[in-house]
Amino acid sequence: SKATVSVLNWFEPTTTTTNHLTMITTDITLQGLESLQAQVEQLKGSQTEMYSGLNNAWLIFGAALVFLMQAGFALLEAGTVRASSVSNILFKNCMDGVISAIVFWYMGWAFYMGTDKDNSFIGSGSFFLDDMERGDFSGWLFQWAFAAAASTIVSGAVAERCRLGAFFVYAVYLTGFVYPVVAHWGWSNCGWASAFNDRSKCHRFGEIGVIDFAGSGIVHMTGGCAALAGAIALGPRRGVKSVTAEEKDAAKKAAVKKATEATPVESRKAVTVNLTAEVIEDEEGAEKAVYDYRFKPGVSDGQFNPHNVPLQALGVFILWFGWYGFNSVSTLAITGGAGKVASKVSATTTIGAAAGGIGALLFNRVLVAFKKREKTWDIGSLMNGILGGLVSITAGCAVMEPYGALVTGVIGGMVYVGASAMLQGLEIDDPLDAFPVHGACGFWGLLAVGIFAQSKNVEAAYGVSSTTGFYDTAHGGNQFDVQLAFGVCVALWSGGMSYILFFVLDRLGWLRVPAEFEEVGVDISEGMGNAYSDHAGVGMVKYTPECDDEDAGNAPAQPAAAPVGPSEPIA
Repeated sequence: SKATVSVLNWFEPTTTTTNHLTMITTDITLQGLESLQAQVEQLKGSQTEMYSGLNNAWLIFGAALVFLMQAGFALLEAGTVRASSVSNILFKNCMDGVISAIVFWYMGWAFYMGTDKDNSFIGSGSFFLDDMERGDFSGWLFQWAFAAAASTIVSGAVAERCRLGAFFVYAVYLTGFVYPVVAHWGWSNCGWASAFNDRSKCHRFGEIGVIDFAGSGIVHMTGGCAALAGAIALGPRRGVKSVTAEEKDAAKKAAVKKATEATPVESRKAVTVNLTAEVIEDEEGAEKAVYDYRFKPGVSDGQFNPHNVPLQALGVFILWFGWYGFNSVSTLAITGGAGKVASKVSATTTIGAAAGGIGALLFNRVLVAFKKREKTWDIGSLMNGILGGLVSITAGCAVMEPYGALVTGVIGGMVYVGASAMLQGLEIDDPLDAFPVHGACGFWGLLAVGIFAQSKNVEAAYGVSSTTGFYDTAHGGNQFDVQLAFGVCVALWSGGMSYILFFVLDRLGWLRVPAEFEEVGVDISEGMGNAYSDHAGVGMVKYTPECDDEDAGNAPAQPAAAPVGPSEPIA
């Protein structure tokens, strides 16, 4: 049966003398009300499903952009190393993606986001993604791309002298354990420093935890400090050494004495395999090259210069492009107010990158003018300065105003130049400047949040408004202390745990390739073949008197004997 509700609406005309009565009767049945309510609920469900689909698509799009950064890393590293190591470094970059995907699937995600226990140090549960909800796979994909990026940072610092097996072990170690622990600290819902910590049993450091929006500390510092540990454990690369006539005579006498005291077989080895610091002649009387470690007297720095600048530049542009996925998509959603946050992140990211390039370029020019009394423009400083600016703005891209991004980027470029000069002074060989770009600039990026973050931006990105940096003094400046403490913890954890592994591998003799392998070139010694088909031989050029000149590099114009590899760097 139907229940009828009559609604009487009386209207009194204002322009006539006769009252008119109008009755509007609306029949609304209970069945109609129920139907209307069902339609409303259906619309709400459809809207939720639509929002979920858009956010999943947003994350997949971001993961693709971040993964594209692997191509940028590959090109940058291939252009920076010597021609004799290009295939090797590209192989490592490819294996980074392969290893990280499998390892992050079966254990990395569990240590990062596992929620079986209330543990603020490390996650647990979700091994092999066994309890993953259908809509969460896009989140796993996005975070895997971050883990792969952290691992790839290390490959540049250990280039040209690290064994492949050792690098594979480290890639598993970093993506499966070291990085997930740091990510759990800063991004999970139970981490001790996470702004997203929503568990009463998990203590949080600071008022809202660390503000590291897209990973200046969590991703870049982790990879950068691990890269520094690897560079220290491996030691410098080897190069051609310039020697004087007196040194040649002394070395020849020592070699002859050694040969005469040995058996016939050992004698032949002594005159054909001389790969330390002796200068002797081979069986045909041709002078052999002299090799020694970088930073040693007589070893020109020019021979370690990048062999292909176009590859470097293309790699930097691809990295910059992919960084919009790295930073902007870290909103983790595009619906609601997240789209506005993402648009601001894109703007600050752009400004930070440009400012970093300018800061590094100008600061390097000043340093060179002071040190060498000459004024030069260095494209290497410009490119790494752009990357340093990007790393620096990554933590605060959502909570800074554009002028804050500008200052953060300029200082980030200067931090890169200073850290690179520091490594040179300490005789630490980091071919890609992985630590200056990612480690040092990542640390500065964390600190910059404590200076330039604004309360309105923190509220928009994190949903809170009570904590900002020193600059916004109306709300206090305690966030700087949180940022500093978190950066120190990341450096100690990532650098310390990585050095332990590298030290063990070195003691076992599994870390560095033999000297003769390095001098021939790891492309050939590891059985990969030369990356450039028009150059059959690969390796360092043999010693010639022209190498005595600091500016001669590793491309003598008139080699004393046929070079093992190309006589000129490939442009």
